[in-house]
Amino acid sequence: MLAAVQAGRIDLVALWKLGRLGRSLQRVLGVLDQLTSQWVGFVSVRGTGQYTTTPAELLFTSMIAEFERGLIQERVVARVRWAQAAEKRCGHPRREIDLWLAEALLKERRRFKDVARILKAPRATLRLRLAELGQ
Repeated sequence: MLAAVQAGRIDLVALWKLGRLGRSLQRVLGVLDQLTSQWVGFVSVRGTGQYTTTPAELLFTSMIAEFERGLIQERVVARVRWAQAAEKRCGHPRREIDLWLAEALLKERRRFKDVARILKAPRATLRLRLAELGQ
């Protein structure tokens, strides 16, 4: 890609995310500097999705996005901890399964996935409920 940039065949580079340019900040800044010196723009598809023409713009928008991501993560963690302290259940509501019927079907040597289908329950949930009973 850099050879094509130097040859003048590219005028815009679309990145999946900024980290794909290099493994260190120094390398990323070097590549961005090389792009801007050749008047090549760049856009981060997965990041902010903002078109930028200078490394400073990209780093600034990336820092803002990372800051916002961190705030959201902190809020989610705080809310989950609050819910757990209040003994509230986090996640999906618990799905009730007729375990008596499940055990009877399994004793008839029915396949596990068929039992789950009959009970209209995911196999993982059925497996979890049976494990809770010690089955």
